[in-house]
Amino acid sequence: MTQLTPSPLKHPFRPIRPGHIMPAALFASFLLCGCIAKFSPLEPISPPARTLEDIAVQLDERSPTVQTCFARGDLVLSGADVDGKKSVIVQINYERPNRLRFRASRLAIGTVFDLYQEGPLISLKQGKRIYRGTVADLASMPEFAGGFEPLEIVRAILVEEELRRAIRFRGASGLDTSQTFFDGETLDFYWPNALTGHNETFTIRRRDGLVSRVAIELPPADGRPQRRYTIRYLKYALEDGAHYPSRFEFISEKPRIKLRVDVEKIRFNPEILDKGFEIDSRGCEILPLTDILRPKP
Repeated sequence: MTQLTPSPLKHPFRPIRPGHIMPAALFASFLLCGCIAKFSPLEPISPPARTLEDIAVQLDERSPTVQTCFARGDLVLSGADVDGKKSVIVQINYERPNRLRFRASRLAIGTVFDLYQEGPLISLKQGKRIYRGTVADLASMPEFAGGFEPLEIVRAILVEEELRRAIRFRGASGLDTSQTFFDGETLDFYWPNALTGHNETFTIRRRDGLVSRVAIELPPADGRPQRRYTIRYLKYALEDGAHYPSRFEFISEKPRIKLRVDVEKIRFNPEILDKGFEIDSRGCEILPLTDILRPKP
């Protein structure tokens, strides 16, 4: 009988040659240091922050006072209470305190809508129709942009300025910020925002003074029930010497909605002419904002 000798098994992985050891080691150390998913380019505050006043001083030093802003990026709307997942490319022109041009588009079809907001008033253009209404109208339509006010997206981008203003206002109103201490690695700072009518709680990181979360409560108004949602910050970036949140998401439980925002380009305090806020209404039909979700004839 002839005995068959099995052929040697080939190992599924090639051995690491000496010249490959250093790159492999470097890649392992890259993973361990967390460089791939780094939350922020900022170095830790030194000496470490102890109080809310320490954070306010950092914000005064490193954050620009923003009067105008230009931003471009992507929005993705999803959740159980919306019909599928929707995404658009957005371009934003903003002028403090409450003037906004918000253009949404898709690569295949061009402009989806063009929106202008000043205070509570909204004009939204789709094709040859312009829909006019208020922030309250928009909040009643979670199917459209999650029902979130467009200005809230800008405030979320400018979260450091919002926080600095809130801390200084609370300090002027009697809160001793030098005696408001961190308890662990984060501090929750409550702020009843008179400008928006929202109650806001900022979660501030002791390590670098960045905001990781904002919990927002909207009181009942105009027949609408109370609404709560959270802004969760996932990543910060640096451009022109100023840092900003480059990825964050709005999360609402009632209705069940998530709106993710990725900021790809930003400029602080550019010159924006009045025409940068204008929507051409020539030849357009004017309709109530609440008609925007009705079937088109």
